[in-house]
Amino acid sequence: MNNKGCKIQNPVSIGELFTFSKQKFSKNYSFKGESHNFYEAVCVLRGTVGITAGKKVYLLSKGQMTVHRPGEFHAIWEDSSSKPVSVILTFSAAPFPKFSENVFYLSDDLQKEIGELYGQLEEIFEMEPLSDYTDKSITEKGIWINRIIPGKEYKASIFIKRLELFFALALDVPLKNESAPQSRSYENYIRILDCMESHISENLTVTDIAGYCKMSVPALEKTVHKYLGCGAAAYYDILKLEKSLKLLSAGYSVKECALMCGYANQNYFSACFKKRYGYPPSKANSSKN
Repeated sequence: MNNKGCKIQNPVSIGELFTFSKQKFSKNYSFKGESHNFYEAVCVLRGTVGITAGKKVYLLSKGQMTVHRPGEFHAIWEDSSSKPVSVILTFSAAPFPKFSENVFYLSDDLQKEIGELYGQLEEIFEMEPLSDYTDKSITEKGIWINRIIPGKEYKASIFIKRLELFFALALDVPLKNESAPQSRSYENYIRILDCMESHISENLTVTDIAGYCKMSVPALEKTVHKYLGCGAAAYYDILKLEKSLKLLSAGYSVKECALMCGYANQNYFSACFKKRYGYPPSKANSSKN
C-alpha cells in the first residue's frame, strides 16, 4: 500500500484585502491612472468600461473581468453612456496565477458570487467608507477594509477561500483579442508611449514629444488624457520613475539611475522618487550609492 499522499498546492493565496467596492460610473466618467504594488481586479456587472493596462486598451462589458498586476499603470473610464456597474477590489496574493491576457470571462455564477461576497463585507469586516471625491484614485474610493470583526474569524476564512476559488475559476478562462477597436486615436497613443520609452534617458518637453510624434500639443494631450487620465508630462515622469525603480533593483547607483532616466540633478530625482514611492531611492538599493 502506498502511504504517500498527494500534495495539494493552492494556486491562489490571498494575504491581504485593501478595498472592495461597487462602483457606478456616471456618463463620461474618467479616472486618473495609477499603479501600486498589489493586484486590482475589475469585474463588470453592467454596461461597458474602457480599461488601459500599460500599452493595452480594452473595452469590457458585462461578464468580463480584468486583473492588473502589481506595478502595472492602469486607468478606467465609462464608455458609450452605458451607466456601467463594476465590483472593484484590491489585494495582495502569493502565490497568484501567472497570466498573459488581462481579460477574463465571468459566468453568471461567478458574477453572482462576486456580488454575494461584496454583500457580505459588513457582516465580517470593519470598514471605512470614503467620500467619492474626484481627486481620489479608484482604490481610495468606496470601502477600505480595516480588520476582521472580533468573533468573525471563521467567516472571514470562508470568505477568503470563496474569493480564492472565484479567482481560480475566473482566471482559467482568459479572453484573447479583447483589445479596443483599432483607431487613429489608439495608434497615436501607442506612438506617444513608444516615443516616451525610447527617450527615457532624456528630458523632453511636451512640445518635443509632440514634434517626434508629428502631432500638435493639444492633440497629444487629449490622446494621453483619454487613455491614461493624466497629462503627457505627468506620465512621462511616471515612466522615468518606474524605470529608475527597475534600475535600482538591478543594482545601479542612485546617481547612475538619475542620469539614465534624464535627471541632471540627483537631489531633484531623489525628491521625485520619494514623493511617488514614499521612500528615498537609496532604500531601493542600499548596495550602491
